[in-house]
Amino acid sequence: MGYEWGGGLHASFGSSSSCGTVILLSPRQAGCATRVETDHEGRLVCILFKYPQGNISLCNVYAPNRPSARRDFFNTLPSFVPGSAPCVMVGDFNCVPDSGLDRLGASVSASPDAGITELDRFTSAHLLADVWRRIHPCSTVYTWVRPNGEDASRIDRVYAPVSFKFSGCETLSCPLSDHDTVVARFVLPSIFPIGRGLWKLNCRILGEAEFRQGFETRYKGWQTLKPAFASTSQWWDNIKLRIKRYAIQYCVTRARRRREKFSKLCAEVKFGDPSAVIALQSISMKSTTVPASGPVSKRWKPRSALH
Repeated sequence: MGYEWGGGLHASFGSSSSCGTVILLSPRQAGCATRVETDHEGRLVCILFKYPQGNISLCNVYAPNRPSARRDFFNTLPSFVPGSAPCVMVGDFNCVPDSGLDRLGASVSASPDAGITELDRFTSAHLLADVWRRIHPCSTVYTWVRPNGEDASRIDRVYAPVSFKFSGCETLSCPLSDHDTVVARFVLPSIFPIGRGLWKLNCRILGEAEFRQGFETRYKGWQTLKPAFASTSQWWDNIKLRIKRYAIQYCVTRARRRREKFSKLCAEVKFGDPSAVIALQSISMKSTTVPASGPVSKRWKPRSALH
């Protein structure tokens, strides 16, 4: 297929009978692809492109049919998508944002739109808009129709940053598939906006007794909150935010204490306290940054062992 296409081809292959996602690139765009992320089940391909005005990622997804698997799949999206680069996401999401507008008939699944909350969380974090719905706020269209015509839904969509200028979006019948094609048109900005990125835990604090003791105490209290949530998964989503806040608070407090200790030792070194030199050296060897200039730099210089 890649030979026939003539451009770039990046795919995530599933089994011989199911799954599989692919992104085709024109020869001009193929040279701009700098990183490719895929899963092992054939459900996701994500490419990071580098342009003069900034980076942008393009993702093609095929969400699972099973409700629980679909929720888990959407929860893993952040691990594949760069947090700071604008993202365009397309594919078969197997759920719809608005059952009243995007679905016809009864679904065979007990939870036809399971996973939409997890997907909305991702699109909100990346400031993405459903391009077709943004252009057609009250219209109805379906990209998949059951052969008997009794069920239909708009499960195939294109999401793009709200900062992009959308110029059009329509669906086209595709004779080689039971899904219609979704074509979206938008103008890239002259400079891509950069998001806040993804927060990552500083894993080194896991080895610190003070952090572990504080976490254990808090976690015991968090466990008592389970009855207040409809499910364990909702409780865990809440707990993850609490863990993040605690870790940030801990690191901020730890950094402040280290700065205060460092400033105190610098003052003692300035007045010729030899024990302060040893203590300051110990801090430096633990990867605390020593300023290139300041009170200590004139009287004490790290030796080669500290370089």
